[in-house]
Amino acid sequence: MAVNFYIEEADRSSESGIADENVTAGTLISDNGSGVSFTSFADGDYTGLALYDPEYLLAYDDRDVAGDSYEVDDRVKYHPREGSAVVKVRTIEETTDGITTAPSISHKDVVGFVDETDEDAPTSKGRLVEEGYTNDENDDAATTTYNRSNGNFIAIGEARRPAKQNGDSVTDFDTTVRVRLYSEVKN
Repeated sequence: MAVNFYIEEADRSSESGIADENVTAGTLISDNGSGVSFTSFADGDYTGLALYDPEYLLAYDDRDVAGDSYEVDDRVKYHPREGSAVVKVRTIEETTDGITTAPSISHKDVVGFVDETDEDAPTSKGRLVEEGYTNDENDDAATTTYNRSNGNFIAIGEARRPAKQNGDSVTDFDTTVRVRLYSEVKN
């Protein structure tokens, strides 16, 4: 049963928390009990996936709702982590200033998030790349490969991209990718 654009198959009910920062729908979030924020590598795990529901936002604070994000102090609606759920998570944003290169996520690729403190890392917290991602747009000679064996990648699931499997052209940045979630993250 589809309960939200970002959720395709799931058994658990949505939860919520107060935003510590502006949170974009479709990104992985952490809720430490005192606030919701983008998931970072330092968290080591994630709590769920930020959802976007304009009716929910309107009912929460009776303001005009524009865009697909929550502002600081909004109540963020999110789907808690659950194994085997199929969700849509945003990929990293490719930047035009040569800092972040687009991911290249194929069907059945292991996907997750990277250690964003590395100088070659993409800057988008809570967003997806494929395991083995290399951000080669920085002009330095050294590039970093992000994978579990290097200890700089946390896997959350497997990409479901039948269009890619069929050879169709699919945009690979700042878009959503269907992911079948693991029951727990894999470092």
